[in-house]
Amino acid sequence: MFQEMARALARKAVSVKGAAKLRAEYIFRRCLTRPPSQIELKALVGFFDQQRKRFESGQLKAAQIAGDKKASADQGAWTMVARVVLNLDEMITRQ
Repeated sequence: MFQEMARALARKAVSVKGAAKLRAEYIFRRCLTRPPSQIELKALVGFFDQQRKRFESGQLKAAQIAGDKKASADQGAWTMVARVVLNLDEMITRQ
C-alpha cells in the first residue's frame, strides 16, 4: 500500500512545474500539511539527487521502483523521496 501511495505521489510531484525544491515541498505538504523547514527541504532535495544518480548509473531500476516500464530516473527518485516522507514518524503517528 505504501509503495502504491509513493508511486502516485511521485507522479503528481513530477507534474509540478519548477525546480526539485518545489516538487519536494509539494510531497512534504501533501503528507504532513505543513511547509518543510529549510533543513528538511535541503535534505529531501539532496536525497532526490542521490537517488537520481543511482537510477542513472543503473544501480537501481526506475521501472521497478516507479511501477512503470517507461519510468525515468526522475520518476524513480521522486518515488523514493515520497517513500521517505510517507515513513516519517510525523506522518505515521498522530498526536
